[in-house]
Amino acid sequence: MSKSARIRLSDIKQVYRILDEVADLSHDPDLWRPHLSKRLLQFFNLQMAGVYVMPFQLDAADANVSKMELCGIDESAVRLWVEYGKRGNLTSDPCTPAIMSKLPNAISVARQMLCDDQAWYQSGYYHDFKRVMRADDLILSLLPVPQLGLFHGMHGDRSKGQKPMGRRETVCMGLIHQELGRKWQRALSQSPAERSLSPRLAELLNHLRGPKSEKEIAHEMHLSPHTVHNHIRRLYARMNVQGRHQLIFESQSRLVGVPRLGIAGL
Repeated sequence: MSKSARIRLSDIKQVYRILDEVADLSHDPDLWRPHLSKRLLQFFNLQMAGVYVMPFQLDAADANVSKMELCGIDESAVRLWVEYGKRGNLTSDPCTPAIMSKLPNAISVARQMLCDDQAWYQSGYYHDFKRVMRADDLILSLLPVPQLGLFHGMHGDRSKGQKPMGRRETVCMGLIHQELGRKWQRALSQSPAERSLSPRLAELLNHLRGPKSEKEIAHEMHLSPHTVHNHIRRLYARMNVQGRHQLIFESQSRLVGVPRLGIAGL
């Protein structure tokens, strides 16, 4: 094993330092996502780093990326990346068959683990997209969050001419995702009382954990304020809490250090 492929103690320390920084910003996805992107850029010596979520689906022709945070590239390159993500057709990427064969399991891989140099450099994906971005080698990590129907993704490119990424980078990227996954799993694990709620009361519970007033919640749920108020009293009894402040406090204590994805459910 080459020295560059070895996992060093300093690497592990850096991984957990990054995770601690993300935990400090975890209440606001618009803060922790760009911070994580920047730290990945630095840690792996990347040209570009991205953090995003995408629907939990296996159709490469229809796949699309949303809630994406990119750093390390200029505005024109960001637009190119976003437009590519919106088009969604990944079939021209020679790495796609290998990626699809591994899903829906969690994966952390470098490009060389997915396709050989000949397939990569002769592909339309490389010539029409990567070469235009002046990028070459890549690393990808996808973590399924089936409770929310999505994948959380982390992606990085190195500039053409930089050394390829390998075991060290994929192990460290995978460790970051593994620890994030544990936090999300803890956040998404419901108490017995929550699991017994009807879909309507479960929806109300999620609204009450947010900043909206009862009147605003009634509007969102297409119910009268009186009906929502009665549902809230029933919910407090089911959850064995005295009021909204106690409900929020217990929810927050359960979600301490959990990066919020900024979507329904988390």
